[in-house]
Amino acid sequence: MDELNPPKWVIRLLDVFCKEEHLEMLKGDLYELYADRFQKKGKMYAKLFVWFDAFDLLRPFLLKRNSITHNNTLAMFKNF
Repeated sequence: MDELNPPKWVIRLLDVFCKEEHLEMLKGDLYELYADRFQKKGKMYAKLFVWFDAFDLLRPFLLKRNSITHNNTLAMFKNF
């Protein structure tokens, strides 16, 4: 049953880059896509396409933002 789970590095990728409130939904989608491909095409096919699935799920509005950079840009714009 553990084989139906995507590799752990993919889950860590989502943990690092995605906002906390969207993580559960994204992880669920990734688990479903991986399990579906695993059952239909096999382990190698599922592992190959987990890369594409992970990056496809990373939408700009779901990403964490660096508040320091955002505040600095706003300050620079006001100064200009």
